[in-house]
Amino acid sequence: FWGEWHTYPHEDWFPDEPIQNRVLRAYTNAFKKTKLLVRRPAADSPTLPIGYHDDSFAFSTLPTIDWHFVSQLRRAGATNRWQTHPIGGELRPELQTNIWKQPIPAEPKAEDFADCVRQTHATWLIGHHLFSEKLPAADHGRALEAARSLGYEIHIAEVLIPPIKPGEPVNVQLRLENRGVAPFYYDWEVQLRINSETKTPWKLSRLPPGQPTEWNHTVTINLPPGEHPVSIRVVNPLQNGKLFRFANQEQQPDGWLDLGVLTVR
Repeated sequence: FWGEWHTYPHEDWFPDEPIQNRVLRAYTNAFKKTKLLVRRPAADSPTLPIGYHDDSFAFSTLPTIDWHFVSQLRRAGATNRWQTHPIGGELRPELQTNIWKQPIPAEPKAEDFADCVRQTHATWLIGHHLFSEKLPAADHGRALEAARSLGYEIHIAEVLIPPIKPGEPVNVQLRLENRGVAPFYYDWEVQLRINSETKTPWKLSRLPPGQPTEWNHTVTINLPPGEHPVSIRVVNPLQNGKLFRFANQEQQPDGWLDLGVLTVR
């Protein structure tokens, strides 16, 4: 049954709550780093470190009917689960190509995509047909724009790097904004580079949407007089994994973001 937490049309086959909880706890006991998602807030999942997966996104997401995804989250008291665990899902297959048309076809009836993103704080969605079929250019552009609306968007809004004298420590201060709808859920290593890389204590997961955050870090380094470039990057721990990119024009293709120049006088 595709792991979707139903046995339709054989509904009497579905396990009772004790068995559901055995499955849920087996997964949470086995996966201490990788984030988990389950189809709906079943059994004890609202008390466990598990996110949720809306398998019929933009078709039965909004709380207009009691069995819709957000309705179930509300009944379970799990509407804030996105703050600590990701919400994902699959854009309803019948909608994956036609929801981007203008006007949107009447059948199957689609919910407002942007409203679904706002209410779920979705980070990612499966959209297989977007890759297996070629969309008209305008539809493809709207699909890309919708993809950009998901998850995090970390923007460094302000940088302060005061000048120093030779031998003095360097203090780097940043103000960041998450302009997306969800946090970045993993604390990948954040590095500063001033001649060489140094690890910082900064936590990506502590950048909630809509709340500007201050980062401050002091680096002890012996620099000669002159101008020294300062940059930042987030290190993907997965070998050959995609680079993390800040939402700044100064972002470089190699993953480093230029913050400015440190003056040593």
